[in-house]
Amino acid sequence: MGKETGVCGGMGASQHLCKDGFYSNGIQGGIVPVATGLAMARKFDQKRKISVVFIGDGTLGEGAIYEALNIVYEWELPLLVVLENNGYA
Repeated sequence: MGKETGVCGGMGASQHLCKDGFYSNGIQGGIVPVATGLAMARKFDQKRKISVVFIGDGTLGEGAIYEALNIVYEWELPLLVVLENNGYA
């Protein structure tokens, strides 16, 4: 998976997939700060696009999410957070 010819082009392993605007992260809640950064880039490029991030309800125990959401709010970033109640938390 980590090979240049692998599914993520040598940029991490199976927990860090990235292709054509899709990014994943194997750390619970770790993708929300990444999506926040992408939303900031969307705001600066002025193409009227948004970033979307999917999380499960168990992720709400991670502090990095709240830090990222504060930044999203304060800087008015175009981020849609989809929260799934998947029954794990």
